[in-house]
Amino acid sequence: MQNDRTSIIIKEIRYWKESRMLPEAYCDYLLALYTQGDGITEVKEESPKGRGTSLQRVIILMINLFLLPLSFLVIYFTEMTYIMQTVILSINVGISFGTFYLLFQSRQYRRDVHIPLIVGLLNLLMLSIYTINHWFSTIWLLGAVHLMNCILWFIIGRKLDLQYLKVGGFIGVLVFIISLVF
Repeated sequence: MQNDRTSIIIKEIRYWKESRMLPEAYCDYLLALYTQGDGITEVKEESPKGRGTSLQRVIILMINLFLLPLSFLVIYFTEMTYIMQTVILSINVGISFGTFYLLFQSRQYRRDVHIPLIVGLLNLLMLSIYTINHWFSTIWLLGAVHLMNCILWFIIGRKLDLQYLKVGGFIGVLVFIISLVF
């Protein structure tokens, strides 16, 4: 029972060291303490993921970067029907947010979540404005949709502690208020 607890603690300390949750010196000290000096000299096992994972990550991020201009082209430069354009935009939003969710769940790639999140939010803004403009075409409703998107950006920025979303949402709300005044 004691060995099981010790092995669990050692695995946790190694995880903390790999994910840099604690400074390396602290982790080395704790490993030396729990392994009686044997834990520090262990050779790191090579991950079987290696280069493939990095290449997959780059490809996924490039696809997400491609979705934003694709959405713009679908709306403004094609002769597709409204339903087809809406479906393509919805798929782009789904792909971006799905990629964001998968990368956000993976602790290894937390720094890569920004591209799919930004692309997804911009595609969602484009989709909502395009839909409202197609069905209603009233300026006050377009402003309300713009305001809701900016508030959503601000809320997501607060929840995930992303400064650029908070600032973008605040500036969007400010632009909306200024447009009402003038």
